[in-house]
Amino acid sequence: MHKFGYYVTESSEHNAEYMPYWIKRNYPELIEQFNIPLDEYPRRCIEQIERWHMQREQLTHNENLTHTRSLEYASYIIESIDA
Repeated sequence: MHKFGYYVTESSEHNAEYMPYWIKRNYPELIEQFNIPLDEYPRRCIEQIERWHMQREQLTHNENLTHTRSLEYASYIIESIDA
């Protein structure tokens, strides 16, 4: 972090929650100084949920999509669910 000036993490602020020196109530300027993306995870969740909604629409309105029930018990349960 000293060399590049960026917060080092795998993808989001999640790692910062476990470090005692990044997100501090008395030093909110550290978040901006070290570029900790506090909105990264909620933003990804919102985008993922939107993709799920789009996928559901594509699948439920696809007249070319067919299925054949398998012999597994779960397939009877899943097919009985009223979408």
